[in-house]
This record gives sequence, structure tokens and C-alpha cells, in this order.
Amino acid sequence: MNKIKATIFMTATLLALTGCQNTTEQFSEPQNSNSSDTQSCTIKWCLTECGLNSTIIGALNDELHKDGCQYEIELVEIQHSAEKTYSEQVLEYEATNGSLDVVSAGYAFSDDASAGYDFVKSGYFMPLDSLPDYTEVPEKLWETVKVNDTVYTVPGLNFNDSGVTFHFNTAYISEQQINDFNGDISKLGSMLDGLTASDDFVPIFFDIDYTDYAKSFLYSAKGGLLLDNASRSAVNPYEFDWFIDYARTLNNLYNKGLFGKRINFSKYDYSIETLPRDFAVMVSPVLNGDDYFEEIGYGDMELTSYTLPVFLENRVLYSTGIAANSGHKEQALDFLRRIYSDSKYAQIILDGTGVERMSVGIPTNDVKKLYNSAELSDFAGFELSTSDMDIELKDLLTLSFDKLCKSKDFDNTLVEINSELHNSGIDDYINSVNKLLEEQYAPSNQ
Repeated sequence: MNKIKATIFMTATLLALTGCQNTTEQFSEPQNSNSSDTQSCTIKWCLTECGLNSTIIGALNDELHKDGCQYEIELVEIQHSAEKTYSEQVLEYEATNGSLDVVSAGYAFSDDASAGYDFVKSGYFMPLDSLPDYTEVPEKLWETVKVNDTVYTVPGLNFNDSGVTFHFNTAYISEQQINDFNGDISKLGSMLDGLTASDDFVPIFFDIDYTDYAKSFLYSAKGGLLLDNASRSAVNPYEFDWFIDYARTLNNLYNKGLFGKRINFSKYDYSIETLPRDFAVMVSPVLNGDDYFEEIGYGDMELTSYTLPVFLENRVLYSTGIAANSGHKEQALDFLRRIYSDSKYAQIILDGTGVERMSVGIPTNDVKKLYNSAELSDFAGFELSTSDMDIELKDLLTLSFDKLCKSKDFDNTLVEINSELHNSGIDDYINSVNKLLEEQYAPSNQ
């Protein structure tokens, strides 16, 4: 899928070191008042392409000055590129223009989802401490940005962290049917009995990629493999009972004609121009809001949603930290704490401006209550680096899913897929990932 869609709590000493003062209380300057860390300066804030402009940054600086801060923010915006990773562009900028200060871990395209993790793992960012100072961050999210069991960045807070969701169209599904639904996808067969796909209508509009469904269960998907929480090990999905049952269910629904012929189970590939005009149920990786459905042309539908749980995974992407080579670490830390502790800064940047919220990362309101029911995956602190992935096997694992779900002979196709996977070296791949898991979760690292 291509949708990779307060109170300030600081000590007097910290405020003095950062070159900022509270507007109601005055604190003495640190002894070394001529230090470059305590003089007024310009903080370079590096973000992915997001739509911020000089007017908004000017308003942000005005607010910081009102709060007694001596520094100013300069925006450095990294444009999206299919040729270079975000981190490569950051390093190129620094080679020409000098070090940055507050830096996003960046975005990634769907075929390079570990890019942000690799960037942090490279040692670019300094470790963060005093995590309770970032008062807007839900405590459990700190686990999702750990790299080598250390926090280097503050998690982005504008993610849609909801589980797999069934959006039922009440024109086709009765209220009683929806009330009786328990989240079991196999039940859709009886709920949609008698409906058939046409050019303009699909009974099931399936907005789910290969292993997206696992996010609402205890299993993590990494590099095309599944991680089994019970054994703390990587497994071949096509030899794992839960995944086989899930694929068999999709196969049964497909052979009943409930997905239509344009479905791709391996990778969602509907473009906005070719969406079905109508559906009975849309299955999405997240709970979508009214604005989303309005945008894609379904605003007139009466929809009722059923959302599965969500297990939070490692998600360094769009998190923000301090460059280890920054020449203004104290001021940079002050700015980072402020924007993750007082929503007024986010409101200046985001409210009514059209700026991309995901890229900026800071929320305009309290998001902590949204995570009350979210659970951490057992593998929230683990991610595969790009160099740890077997890309050819990952592609084979992914593409085999569409083949299996559309098969007329499910069991025979499953045997064929596993034979091809073993001949292609999946056992060695699994062993290499399990060694990384053993290192990550060794008793000495706990």
C-alpha cells in the first residue's frame, strides 16, 4: 500500500542553559554565559516535504520569542525522492551547508520501509533522556522508537494508530448483521450472500496488503516473514497455521466472487481514478474518517465501522531527534521539548495551514487517550535493517499471496509455493532473522 498516509516541564537550570527564560519567572544565566550553547542562535529544523513556509515559521518564531527563547527556527525541507533516501539527502545537505539541529528520521517508500530505522541506527542522532519532559507523548509509544534498546527520537504523534477496520455500507448490510459481527472475516461470506461483483460494485472492497492484517493480531510482519510472539521467532507465513487459515478464508471469499476480478491480495493497487463506485463492506488497515471517504468519493454512503485491536510496532519513521553533530544541542533540545509538550506550537503550524501533519509529527490536541486501548507488539523494539532483508525472497513471499488467494486448488498451490520458497533459500533467511531476534532479546539485553 502506498499510504505512507501541556504544560512545559523544565527545571530552572535547563531553561538557563537553553537560552530561554520563562516570561513570569527570571532565572540566572549559567556561569559560562559566553558559551555558544547559551548564546542566541539559529536552530535548523529539518523535515520531509510538508508545505511549511516562511510565514508559518515566522509566526512560530514570534511565539518562541514571546516565551523568552533567544533562538530562532530555520526550516530545512527535504523533498521526496525516488532516487535517493531521505537520509542520503540530509547528509548531502550537511556536506554543503553544515550540521542540522532538530531532524526528522524521515519517510520511506513502501519498498524501503526500514530506511528511517537504518538512519537512526547509523549513529546520526544523540540519545534522548528525561522522556517524561515530552508531556504529550503517550508512555507506551517510547517503545516503538527504540533502536538497540535506546531512544534517540521522539515518536510522531499524527499517525492513525487504529486496527484493521470493516466499514459496512448500511445499504447492503443490516444493523442486526453488523451488531452480530465479531470481527471474524470468514463471517462476511454469509453476510454478503446473494451479492455479486460487477463493473461498478464489489461486495468486499479489500484495502489490505499481504501481511497488513497481522497488525491487529499478535504477529509482526518483517521483511516478508512473520514473527511469532509465542516462540519469539521468525516463521515462514506459508507454514504458519494462523496465516494459512487467513489465506484460506480469503480464497473461499474470492471463489464466491465477493472481491471482483481486479483485486490484488499481495499489494493494494487501486488508483483513486479506478475505485469501485460502490461496495458492501470496505476492509481497511485503519479506521478511516468522514473526510477520507469524502475525498475518495464515498461521502454519501451511510457507513458503520467495526475496528479490530491494534498492536503497536516499531515505527521510527517520522520521529524527530537531535543531530549528534549539532552545534546547538541545548537550544535544540529545548525546542524539541517545547513542541512535544505544548500544543500551541502545533496549532500555529498546522491549524488551517494545509501543512502535512504526518511530516511535522506534533499534535494539535491531546492524543494520549487514543492509545488507552492500544497494545504494544511483543516486537515493538525490533526492526529489520534493509541490509538484513533478502529482497528477492521478500518479493517472492509477497507475490505468492495473490497467487494463493486466487487459486482453484488451495492446498496444491500452497505446496508449490513452499517448495519454491525452500528452493530459494527461505530457511537460511529465517535463520538469519532469528539470530537477530536472539541478540535483541538475549537476557543480557533485557
